[in-house]
Amino acid sequence: MSKGDQVLKLEPSSELRFRGSFTKVVTANLKLTNPTDKNVCFKVKTTAPKRYCVRPNSGFVEPHGVVEVAVMLQPFDYDPKEKSKHKFMVQTMLAPEGEMDHETLWKEADQTSFMDSKLKCVFDFVGDSDDPVSIGVGNSGKTNAHSGTKTMTPASRSSPHPQPAMEIATSPKSLQADDGRNSNEEFEKLKSEIASPMEETLRLRKNVDQLSSTTEQSEDGVPTPKTTSVIRISKGNCNTPSSARSSAKRGNKFKLSERQRRHLIRCLRVLRKRDGAFTCKRLMEEAGIEERKVSTRTVTRYLNTAGYFYLQTRKKGLMTEDDHRKRVKFAKDMRKNFGTDVWKKEIAFYLDATSIAYKRNPFDQAIAPRARLAGKGDSRLWIALAKAAIARVNSTVVKLPPRSPDLHVIENVFAIVNSQLRKQARDHKIRRETFEEFKARVMNTFFTFPFVTINRLIDSIPKRMNSVIRNRGVRLKY
Repeated sequence: MSKGDQVLKLEPSSELRFRGSFTKVVTANLKLTNPTDKNVCFKVKTTAPKRYCVRPNSGFVEPHGVVEVAVMLQPFDYDPKEKSKHKFMVQTMLAPEGEMDHETLWKEADQTSFMDSKLKCVFDFVGDSDDPVSIGVGNSGKTNAHSGTKTMTPASRSSPHPQPAMEIATSPKSLQADDGRNSNEEFEKLKSEIASPMEETLRLRKNVDQLSSTTEQSEDGVPTPKTTSVIRISKGNCNTPSSARSSAKRGNKFKLSERQRRHLIRCLRVLRKRDGAFTCKRLMEEAGIEERKVSTRTVTRYLNTAGYFYLQTRKKGLMTEDDHRKRVKFAKDMRKNFGTDVWKKEIAFYLDATSIAYKRNPFDQAIAPRARLAGKGDSRLWIALAKAAIARVNSTVVKLPPRSPDLHVIENVFAIVNSQLRKQARDHKIRRETFEEFKARVMNTFFTFPFVTINRLIDSIPKRMNSVIRNRGVRLKY
């Protein structure tokens, strides 16, 4: 995969040099310069992320701007024989126009547009006493202008009066050799100090093993082996159950914040009252949660844990608060204006949109799962012809409230007829029938429908009205 040339200027361009004793944090600076007229996004990577701290490790450089990146090396035991294999890579790309989301910018970008620059790490060990020292020639008490140190003769040390003598000079190479020997001696001393506690620990473990292999006398005088069981307990997990530790580490971080969760529940209650039926995506839009940041699966799982579950949408739809008010008003008006006998003495006929569909293979349709309902009623119920015919006979139209099949007697009748037709198809195994045969079977079922059942359904309507008022419009069991 070919990549373009680096547009940023890096200082240094090839290596990061860390100079110090490495007993404390050592910092090396990396300067990023943007000579172009566009914003450039950058990201700093390393092969040893646990050893370095980079600030900032990502961002963007403005046109003709400069960004200083501080690379901090954590303290470690320096070994001069060990070669550094650590490397850094500065990855850049031209920033797109408009607003930028740094979280998704690098994920969605084309990798062919990346520009990489690699730098190696160099360690320069400098001890605390490795300052350059120089001793030159001169009179006693005088200061060397270059080194800032006094040079003295042996005569000046022994006598208060200056005397001529042979001048002594010490070379910087000999001083560096002495300092190197001192550093090695200190290193060996520290190494022996660290090894002594380890030897003591090994000696104690050996004593414990010897004691565990010995035997002791029981009360009966029979020698019984004494065993020692050693249990290794991790720090911080002594009082925590294993189930709690495993559950705490399981899974990714939850993407929904506490505020978003509360807002979801509030919006769910509002939509339930206002719209009745809605989807999870509609709920997320109402709550202002973007699907590209939080998936619908995450929201659904949270709603399930909060006690909210999906309901299969009814054929008549879920009722809203407005539907409840209309049902209560209708029941009160019917009881006040018409009384309880209107359903048996004054209702002439029912106009309804329920239909019985013709199926080419009734047996397969009868034994098919009934989890979902297909089809819908005739939308031409209240056509102008029907209204004109009702007006000619001076009749009053009693319009039932919407989404109220429990108040429609004809709904119960058609439901019973449909169940009987399906039962006939299963019992007689009707695989194929024409439309005329289906029509004859439907008419025969209607003509043989028991009148006692119809009278019982009509007699139950006043009770249904009272139940609607008592339950404040909630759907009934009918």
